[in-house]
Amino acid sequence: MNKLYVLYDPKCELCCRLKNWILVQRSWIGIAVIEQGSEKAKRLFPELDRIATKEDLAVISDEGAVYLNDRAWIMVLYAMVEYRDWAARLTHPVLMPLARQAFAALSKNRHFISSMLNPENTEALAIELRKEDMGACALPASGPVRAGHWADGGRWVPSAAEAVPSPNIHAEKQSVVRDYLQ
Repeated sequence: MNKLYVLYDPKCELCCRLKNWILVQRSWIGIAVIEQGSEKAKRLFPELDRIATKEDLAVISDEGAVYLNDRAWIMVLYAMVEYRDWAARLTHPVLMPLARQAFAALSKNRHFISSMLNPENTEALAIELRKEDMGACALPASGPVRAGHWADGGRWVPSAAEAVPSPNIHAEKQSVVRDYLQ
């Protein structure tokens, strides 16, 4: 596989922003973005409408493989230098259902998200944001101050005064995976 074709909705602000993001990423596999429903898309993939709707994200490889929706996004991530590891993680049996749900939630709300991203809709965005009661940002009134430092590998090491034995995380992860697979 040397190239992926990503078909995007040019009427969707979110899709256009993601297209622009894709175009500036370094990739192991060439990526071409094509407007969904364009003459070029119809010429290159005349039979695509038999398996995908206008609401589907479609990625087609130069070998003819077709990936739709969540799997399409995973293929795009797989093609990118910085995100190949994420693509591999998201295909894990424990994470794949979550990747599907995340893609479905974004897809279902992409027109609303697009309307909020539209620079001409600044007032509508402000109205939506004002609906959320965020409360003021403040530090807790009391509580212990944690002393320690960040070690290599991003691990927090507490000072000797508050060192606490850590639980067996590995055993917990195995338990979660085992419960999920049963």
